[in-house]
Amino acid sequence: MSDERNGDAVSAERDAVSDERDAVSDERDGDAASDERDAVSDERDGHTVSDEHDGDTLNDAPEKKRRGGFFLNVVPAALYVMAVFYGGAMRGSAVPLAEFRWGDKALHALAFAGMQIAMLRAVRFGAPELSPAKQRLLSLALVVAVGGLLELYQLGLPHRSAELADWLADTVGAALVFAVQGGVARRGDPAASQQS
Repeated sequence: MSDERNGDAVSAERDAVSDERDAVSDERDGDAASDERDAVSDERDGHTVSDEHDGDTLNDAPEKKRRGGFFLNVVPAALYVMAVFYGGAMRGSAVPLAEFRWGDKALHALAFAGMQIAMLRAVRFGAPELSPAKQRLLSLALVVAVGGLLELYQLGLPHRSAELADWLADTVGAALVFAVQGGVARRGDPAASQQS
């Protein structure tokens, strides 16, 4: 009789553990169902992010926001800005093209065209909730502001001068890339080209 009671107690304990496992499983299934509903809702809104490893649909998980993360998206833009400020603080011209008429302005335009590319990547990473058009506009505004700050910085250097023409060249270079980025975006989005 004692063995029967011990067997019943062991059986009851096993049932309790099994019930706990079922409850945990039900909670997981509930979360999975909730995630699935969120994924379907996001698919309708066009905001689905897929996990390449297991095929699950994620709901804009921060780590899946942009391939490469902060280091490959934001750091290059920051380094680019620092390099432009470093170059802007140097004495004389290290680049022969700057000695030609308008060569300095061409270098400004070229440098800030490249900055627009790097800055857009950083803005897309940092502000994914903005529309692509607003991301391009924000990156352009940041690049133009950096150009203005560079000229103000050079104003304080005894061996450099600040010129409005340099800032305009910076703006023109960034604006040209901005226009190309917008054209590429419209070409890749049939809905945007129908609205134009």
